[in-house]
Amino acid sequence: MSSLIVLPREWTSAMRPLQDQCEPTAYEDVQKLFQDDMGLSIEELFDEFDPSPIGVASLAQVHVAKHKLSGKYVAVKVRGVLCCCLGHSPSFSFL
Repeated sequence: MSSLIVLPREWTSAMRPLQDQCEPTAYEDVQKLFQDDMGLSIEELFDEFDPSPIGVASLAQVHVAKHKLSGKYVAVKVRGVLCCCLGHSPSFSFL
């Protein structure tokens, strides 16, 4: 948000929709990103994975999932061609 203070108002008003008014990436593309980036399918990593993101912005979208190994619900952040998770598990890389 601090960048909104230092940038000209014309720029910030033009960029504001990129923060939270974007179309989600298609679920089929999210599945492919997981397979390509993680080497595993969504089904191999999660018991549950909501295909509808709870949040979408220009750089990423967030899905709710239940991690297969830990049994914990996690927020899965999908950024372009990189997938990562928010949470904790000894057998999975989390942020």
